[in-house]
Amino acid sequence: MLAFALVACTSDPPVPPPSEVPLDWGTGEGCATAAGDASMATFWDADPKLVVYGEGEAERRLAESVLGWYGDDGDLELVAASDLTEAQKASSDLFIVGGSDANPLLIELQGHLPVWFEPGRFTFGGYRWDAVGHGVGLVHPSPWAPGQHLLVFGGNTVHGAASLFSIPTGSLDHYVTRGSMLQLEGRLCREDDALWGYREPRATDLRADWDAFADGLLSQSTAMHVFHYRAGSRFSNDPSVADWQEDRLAEAIALLELEPPEHRIHWYLYEDNAEKADVTGDGGNGHANVSAFEVHAVHGPALSAMGAHEDVHVLQYEQLGRTSWAVLGEGMAVMTDGRWQGTPLRDWGAEHIAAGDLPALADLVDDFWGAGGGSDLGYGASGSFNAFVRETWGIDALKAVYTTSDLHQAFVDELGRTTAELDADWRAWLSAP
Repeated sequence: MLAFALVACTSDPPVPPPSEVPLDWGTGEGCATAAGDASMATFWDADPKLVVYGEGEAERRLAESVLGWYGDDGDLELVAASDLTEAQKASSDLFIVGGSDANPLLIELQGHLPVWFEPGRFTFGGYRWDAVGHGVGLVHPSPWAPGQHLLVFGGNTVHGAASLFSIPTGSLDHYVTRGSMLQLEGRLCREDDALWGYREPRATDLRADWDAFADGLLSQSTAMHVFHYRAGSRFSNDPSVADWQEDRLAEAIALLELEPPEHRIHWYLYEDNAEKADVTGDGGNGHANVSAFEVHAVHGPALSAMGAHEDVHVLQYEQLGRTSWAVLGEGMAVMTDGRWQGTPLRDWGAEHIAAGDLPALADLVDDFWGAGGGSDLGYGASGSFNAFVRETWGIDALKAVYTTSDLHQAFVDELGRTTAELDADWRAWLSAP
């Protein structure tokens, strides 16, 4: 049976100059179809591990998150790549995480792995991966310690590495992501400790489908965005909307007192919900692939989902972190647009108080989607609530409760109000003339 073999680590691997790294780096023929003896699941079965992370605050935060997710048994130790000793490399299983721009160990591994990392891109599985959110996870024998293994969660940036934690892993041996969107996955095989390869057929290859879509698009760049669209589309016929979107993001940055995004946000524009669903698997009007700094939105003859909302989700991810509370995550994004269904948020809330269908704050906190969050009511209500908190306590207070693990307690600690008291204050604010 045909298989694609991946060159295993050797003491003296061939190392081509970076400019000459072949597209099929690490691939060859001759790999047996039997499964290898290591997977992402079995990696955790053996000895304690070192989590090796790169330089910078974002890299350290990711490593600390890994410790929280995987370190319940006390078998993980964090170590910065710059502090990793030769003795540790020679005796340990290593979980290497981070971006190749910050973790020098990924560059040091050039030639030892079936993936070739370079600053700003990596080569794996017959593709170049050069987007902010591209990450690759794989298991491989350690080149420094016979009998030990590496688990690599690497990316072009820390965002690409972090995106791998959004993909379920287990019996497979390699995964590639673009933000939260899976691109490749499969099971490696091994023959005589000499070759690693993909079992045939590969489990998943979605990259070709994405390329077929994206390669046919035109693009327009601004200071903070890159817009991708079809020739003859609504955007193509009115490219001034790019400046309009740029202004909306600038207004959101000012309102939330945040910084411009570190990377341009790429907007992929679709003519209708059916096309968006076909390409992304999500048929909603718009969604943000935050760790890839991407937005996917309908902007067609019947509907436009452009505006600050999805850009704000990218800013939240990058600068505030992730929240467990949709009343804040979605509500803050709605707040920055200032309106819901064309009506100013305060007027919208007053109308629904009068109608008797404004959701209770406790319901929005405890069960956002069940309380109407998946409908127009939940989004509009949360937007008006966030506007109320910002106007009453200031943006710093709103950001302080954003990442809390206990929102009811955070209301007391940061705002001095119980949830019930805050609900009454919010309704009074909406009803005031």
